[in-house]
Amino acid sequence: MVVRPANDAKKTIDTTSSSRVPNSINGIHNTATRRGQDFVHLEWKEKKKHLVNAQRVVAHMNIKICRVFCGLFLEDGIGPWFGLDSQNGKYTSAGSSRTPVSFTSLGDIGRTVASLATMLTEEIPVVVHVGGDSRSIAEIAGILESAGAGRIDIDCLP
Repeated sequence: MVVRPANDAKKTIDTTSSSRVPNSINGIHNTATRRGQDFVHLEWKEKKKHLVNAQRVVAHMNIKICRVFCGLFLEDGIGPWFGLDSQNGKYTSAGSSRTPVSFTSLGDIGRTVASLATMLTEEIPVVVHVGGDSRSIAEIAGILESAGAGRIDIDCLP
C-alpha cells in the first residue's frame, strides 16, 4: 500500500506501523469538543441549528431529545461515494489517512435505539455515542489488501 499527499505525488508515507485506537464511549465528538475544536462543515452547522429549533419547539411539551452519534454505517461506509474505491485500488483521505473513523453496523444502531425506546424518559441520556470499530483509512486499505482486493493507493487531501 502506498500513501501519498494529494499535492505531492512523489512523497510516500510508510504504512507498516499502525496503532489500534481503542473505542471510547465519549467518542471523537467529545474529544474534539474538549480540545476546543469543532468540526466545521455546513451539514454540522445545519444540524446544530436544527437542534436549537427542536429544543425550542418541544420546550413546553413532555418530549425529550436524545441525539445518537454513530459514525459511518459499516454496511455502506466503504465505497467510492466516500472516496474509498477498492475496486479501482484508489482511496482518497480528507486529511491524514491514519486518523481513526468510527464504523458501526446498522444492527448495533437499531438495537441501541430500540433499547432507548424502552427506557423511562428520565433515564434516557441527552447524547449517546454508539461505536462499533474505529479504523483509519490506511488500516481499512491494509485489511482489504490482505483479503485479496489488490494494491490500494491512498491520496491524502490537506
